[in-house]
Amino acid sequence: MTTNKNAIINHSREINTLYKIVDKLEQRIATLEKVLQSHAKCIGELREEDIKTWTTKNTSGDTTIWVGKNGS
Repeated sequence: MTTNKNAIINHSREINTLYKIVDKLEQRIATLEKVLQSHAKCIGELREEDIKTWTTKNTSGDTTIWVGKNGS
């Protein structure tokens, strides 16, 4: 009878361990989903903005050229 009782206790411990592992995985997945949403939002904002670059034309005076999406 003791062997059966020990088997049940061990089985219960194993199940609790699995629940803890699953809980940690769910927490990590939730964190990754939040990070992914944040990155997607940033990427969307970057795509909406005009891309602006500037170059220096010569050493006598800096000339800034702004380039947008449509070359404006």
